[in-house]
Amino acid sequence: MMKKRVMVLMGGPSFEHEVSLTSGQAIYNALLKSDTYEPFKVTIDKKGHFQEPEFYKNYDFVFIALHGPFGEDGTIQGFLEILNLPYSGAGVLASAIAMNKEITRRVLMAENIPTVPTLFYDKKDFRKCKNEIVKEVEGRFGFPCVVKTPISGSSIGVYLVDNKNELEEGINLSLEFGDRFMVEEYMTFGYKEGGELECGVLGNEEPRALSLCEFIPRKRYYDYEAKYTDGLTDFYIPARLPLTKIKEAQEISIRAYNAINCEGFARVDMYIKKDDIFVGEINTIPGFTSTSVFPMLARQEGIGFTELVEEIIKLGFESFARKKIYKSNFLKYPSKT
Repeated sequence: MMKKRVMVLMGGPSFEHEVSLTSGQAIYNALLKSDTYEPFKVTIDKKGHFQEPEFYKNYDFVFIALHGPFGEDGTIQGFLEILNLPYSGAGVLASAIAMNKEITRRVLMAENIPTVPTLFYDKKDFRKCKNEIVKEVEGRFGFPCVVKTPISGSSIGVYLVDNKNELEEGINLSLEFGDRFMVEEYMTFGYKEGGELECGVLGNEEPRALSLCEFIPRKRYYDYEAKYTDGLTDFYIPARLPLTKIKEAQEISIRAYNAINCEGFARVDMYIKKDDIFVGEINTIPGFTSTSVFPMLARQEGIGFTELVEEIIKLGFESFARKKIYKSNFLKYPSKT
């Protein structure tokens, strides 16, 4: 049987360009071992130019290894939908929701899924009511607290602030990425009161939760350096929690995954403070680097790296086939005008 041609799409006009290249190379290497798929690398440069402009003519499937804006926010997914090409992971809507932490949390709150206590603001609010916002944040959360842009990844645009002056500085820095910003409770407080958790989810209509990871960065919080530097974060898989808490976190992860209509795979990031679990965000294209958690969680379930990549491709083809049926049903009802 002829192997299906899989394009591993990587790079992109994002601050996570280099991380994407690392993830893409790992996925490509995994598929070299596959008996079903033949991989090809296609890189998008930092200006958004495709290395192979007519890539869509040569491949059966696109494995999206892009991270951050353009790759994870629904734009490339929409482009591939127009080209009628099957691809990995979440669709346009889920990708767009998950890329925006504010919208994600508003959706989860509407579904009564516990989320990190957060205040949401606009640039106009800050310019008009700076003192009132500072007082509200101080009264609600105190210090330290966390300021972040809603539309970033890899902890870019995230600032841990310890006082009023740092709060104002953090807000101004976060507004360099967009017109909205968030201020949230510092959940772990030096890891004396809480910890961070990540759960992998795999599947389409009946997703399943993978193992739960507990991790402790050797810095004050899980910033870009801690995420991508070996030795700066301690991972515990499975998490050092009672089985009941692990199951609770897995159930919350599946609820969050379904709430934004995820498909394929995703990683749900959570905090546990004392005995309570809160969702922070949903990552629809988790990394596949040497320090990435998602492949570690799959490995704990007995799913090897190549097997994991093949499963994600299979789920992408399933999703494509289902959407194709729905699209054809719409075409049965042409306009009578």
